[in-house]
Amino acid sequence: MEFEQPPTVIVGRVGRRLNNALIMAFDGGGGGVPFATARQGAGNGFGMTLKMLFGLANHGPGKQVITLADGSKIVCDCHMRGFSTFSRDGVVIGQVEGTSLNPKKWGFDHSTVTDGDGRTLYAVEADPDRPNTMSLHSMLLLGADREVRGWLDVVLSRDGWGIDVGALGLPGVLGDLASLTSISSAGTGDLPIVNKGTRLVLARPPSPAERDVLLAMCVDLAICGRTYTRWDQSVTT
Repeated sequence: MEFEQPPTVIVGRVGRRLNNALIMAFDGGGGGVPFATARQGAGNGFGMTLKMLFGLANHGPGKQVITLADGSKIVCDCHMRGFSTFSRDGVVIGQVEGTSLNPKKWGFDHSTVTDGDGRTLYAVEADPDRPNTMSLHSMLLLGADREVRGWLDVVLSRDGWGIDVGALGLPGVLGDLASLTSISSAGTGDLPIVNKGTRLVLARPPSPAERDVLLAMCVDLAICGRTYTRWDQSVTT
């Protein structure tokens, strides 16, 4: 995929609070003040808090809560199988369903994201031009019209934050991309962080409604650990 203009970048970096809860801070790739933050288990209550404190809930399903800069919240009811559902003010804004062509294998071949009325918003598929690596799970984000909207990546290690300017089709346009390789995380904790974060590279700026769903998808992928496409569909070392 090549971008006709400088793309919109949304980076979500995963860190951990002292109570072992995973957190995720979203910014435009520059590592500045986040415009949204997510916290693991914030919608689950005291039982989940105890599990996280004692190291029994490191990634995995649950109700994660995103808080936007204006104080509004998005609840992400995340699951490894079945549906993951996203809601704002009690109204469903998005739902993810995975499709598996081989039920004997773990994960999904591709996933579909719909709105609260069941209309398709996005499809997520393996990126044929960007093979997965041990550092990066690369996916394509498509609209309901099957047109490519951008990249959706899950960063698995430090090396995964690197970005190929040439692959964007905009050599020299983006300038210094050092900020996009930062892996600064907030907080500390005792457990390893499996998914370091997510990176959206979009052909155009999303609307507020689109942004909310995309952020929830990133939380579903990074904090829950749900797979939208099989990581082993195309892997290079």
